[in-house]
Amino acid sequence: MAGVKDAAVVGVQDKLLGEFIRAFVSLEKDVALEQHHIKKHCMHHLENYMMPKEIIIMAELPKTVTGKIDKKPLKRWSAD
Repeated sequence: MAGVKDAAVVGVQDKLLGEFIRAFVSLEKDVALEQHHIKKHCMHHLENYMMPKEIIIMAELPKTVTGKIDKKPLKRWSAD
């Protein structure tokens, strides 16, 4: 999606559903996208079961020393 710099998804435990999808997104500089813009984009491009229930917009996503998105902190933040 135009304006999205990085994105990652993690599964979050849910007592009712078992698990749901939480998306973490960082935006390009000077881009003003909100959660509903991203959800609308996802609705047009993903199957219903792939839709993130929550979208968290962050300034930057955590990266490993090689520059890849580090999902370990995202999973820890989602476990709390």
